[in-house]
Amino acid sequence: MLIEQKDCPMTTKELIHSEIDGISNEYLDELYNVVKDFADSRKNGKKQSFMSKLKNIKIDAPEDFAANLDHHFEQAGFQALMR
Repeated sequence: MLIEQKDCPMTTKELIHSEIDGISNEYLDELYNVVKDFADSRKNGKKQSFMSKLKNIKIDAPEDFAANLDHHFEQAGFQALMR
């Protein structure tokens, strides 16, 4: 695929490399995981099932988040949903 940008034709792969070169090193691990997940989901050529998509969800929260949901909501400034 060829994409023209600022009168300079570049392939999509070249554009991706160009964007990656501008990303700070501190974010490269996170970007790698996104690209790897994307590539893995396309390898088998079949559409991913709903359950398979759910399995890939990653949550960045404290270990006790579910057990202490009210506490974490209150810290974030929300009123507790249920008491």
